[in-house]
Amino acid sequence: MKTKIYFLCTWVAVIATLILFEHFLSEQLGIWATSLAHVIALIVAITMFAMAKIKNKTKFTLELVPRRETIGSSIVLSGGLLIAMFVRLLMQNLVALIGLDFVLISHHTGDQITFVVLAILLPTIFAEILHRGIFLPRIIQLFTKSNESINEQKTHILLISAALFAVTALDLAGMFGLFILGLFITWVVLRTNSMLVPLIFHIIYNALVRGEALLLAAEEPWLIGNFGAAMDIWQIVGFAFIALGVATPSIYFGARLLDEQEKRSSNSEIFSLVLVTLILMLIGVSVTFFAR
Repeated sequence: MKTKIYFLCTWVAVIATLILFEHFLSEQLGIWATSLAHVIALIVAITMFAMAKIKNKTKFTLELVPRRETIGSSIVLSGGLLIAMFVRLLMQNLVALIGLDFVLISHHTGDQITFVVLAILLPTIFAEILHRGIFLPRIIQLFTKSNESINEQKTHILLISAALFAVTALDLAGMFGLFILGLFITWVVLRTNSMLVPLIFHIIYNALVRGEALLLAAEEPWLIGNFGAAMDIWQIVGFAFIALGVATPSIYFGARLLDEQEKRSSNSEIFSLVLVTLILMLIGVSVTFFAR
């Protein structure tokens, strides 16, 4: 129990570091705030775990996995990315609709290349090392029973890891999208023991969320959370169902490729998959059409 409390204290220290650098020191640090925040957060986590002698027993690498697993991971994460994006857009508009505003990340300014490197690429790489390279192995070690395998407790691990991952958004609306993405990323990492493909999709997600900055002229400010804010909420709901319709077969076939004991899909499974996909697509198209 004491070790778990220390783990949670370490996580609180990491979040405090991110808030300090990305909110209170953002004006002084400018475009460097996000990258420095994640570097210091990494140092804090490594130092605190070393002091408590909580070892990193599970090794997740950045090595390229076999072609079958790479393709399967990419297909699964493509579906997860779609769902995460539209969950974010939906929650972003719902939060705005009910008048809430909880964003602890301030404006960033700078030329586009510098922004991409310091606010997207480096922070995303550091975040993956922090969440999947440092925290995930310790979640497995501390929050699972010794007499059960990781696969037997995968849901437990997924929920804890994704929840901690989502908090780092420091944004009430953004947390929901990151939670969904975190579930898919953690599942793929546990399945393949590689962070490479998940890292690529995490970068894509952050680039899409923060992509508005790439369209702005140099030195113009950009606020995280503006992506998709002009869309009508019912349009987003409709597109979300369409995204689910596209993601469903993607996740299914990707998971089959990642399944070590893959069995041939039965006719009933294929029929159910097609039926669910068509229903989701029909709902999405209908809602989008009537929202105009």
